[in-house]
Amino acid sequence: MRRTLGPTAAAKALYALRPNAIMPWDAAIAAALHGGRDGPAFAAHQRLGRQWAAAVLAEAGVEERRLAALVGRPRISLAKILDEYLYVSVTMSAAVSREG
Repeated sequence: MRRTLGPTAAAKALYALRPNAIMPWDAAIAAALHGGRDGPAFAAHQRLGRQWAAAVLAEAGVEERRLAALVGRPRISLAKILDEYLYVSVTMSAAVSREG
């Protein structure tokens, strides 16, 4: 039997291979930002991540390698910082909405 990865697992696997280049996602983030979890939506997610990263770096006025230390997370990539922001602002918010 052929085994495949779902969209979330595939994104996280790509992030594991390229943590400085790939911004992972989950179902809630994909639905909220892109309306789906297909290939074009994932590509749009990566483009959006690049735009956000450029804006964050420009506003902070620092190089990417120094940004993580500024936010108290010196060992993670900017892609992961953006993912954590989305997790808190989208994924956790969706979970709270379902519970409440």
